Amino acid sequence: MTAHTPPPSFQIENMTRFRREFGLPEGVVDKFASAEPDAYPRDHAETFEGNSDDDFRVGLKLTRKSVRIFTEFYGSDIIIASPLGLRMSIEKEKSVVLCRFSPHIIISDVRRNFDFLSSIEILVADQLDSLTMQNWEHTQVRV
Repeated sequence: MTAHTPPPSFQIENMTRFRREFGLPEGVVDKFASAEPDAYPRDHAETFEGNSDDDFRVGLKLTRKSVRIFTEFYGSDIIIASPLGLRMSIEKEKSVVLCRFSPHIIISDVRRNFDFLSSIEILVADQLDSLTMQNWEHTQVRV
């Protein structure tokens, strides 16, 4: 996305954070990028090169002069996420609350908002063949 923005007046916000969270850790060598050309099938190398974590989610906001990365989903123009990443964002979570006036631990159910999904206009499901090899439950809707 950012490769197609017009330089030099275009600003990309949070790019350092994006590289830190979605790039390879420091000192790690990508075995697919550094392998000999015919060591792996081309489609295999393209699928697994770089950071291949399957729990990603990031919101993008496009303005006239900038691309903002890591925006809240409600204010995002584009959401790039894996099924697992979306599921982790919308699933009910239990939070532990420690009360400072009492020695008790209170476990409360906190439901995250997920009605941002109701305003989706276009959905692109890329590499569905890879998704079928993962946990298919992450793509199923539960009410």
